[in-house]
Amino acid sequence: MTYTRPMGRYRIRTWLRGLAPRPVAAMIPKGRHDCGRHEWYRASEITDRCYHCVVGEREHVPMPLVIGSPEWRMLSDSIERGSAEAARILASRLAETSASAEVGAREAIELIERSERLDAKAEPLDALRRLAAR
Repeated sequence: MTYTRPMGRYRIRTWLRGLAPRPVAAMIPKGRHDCGRHEWYRASEITDRCYHCVVGEREHVPMPLVIGSPEWRMLSDSIERGSAEAARILASRLAETSASAEVGAREAIELIERSERLDAKAEPLDALRRLAAR
């Protein structure tokens, strides 16, 4: 693991948990005090947590899904291959980011409708149509 900025506390523990088998990683707890440089992951629909310490917890902050970004391309490729889960993820991510949601929803609707392999189109399409109609 390479860091270009000064490391916060508990980074070695995080690195060890990432390398160790699960039973061993469970014996390497997160730090009990503030690490000083939180790096977030989504723990639930409403909560983000820090990888390094138990103190780091915040209300979920949605990350924008930018049309044309690598994440957008990965999701659209998966939808074109028939992934209903990718369609659901795309719809929920666009619903979280309201700034470009309407434009993204229209593009996503076209993408899902073009996909011939996608079996479960109805649920994500309904959610995207509601989003596009805002």
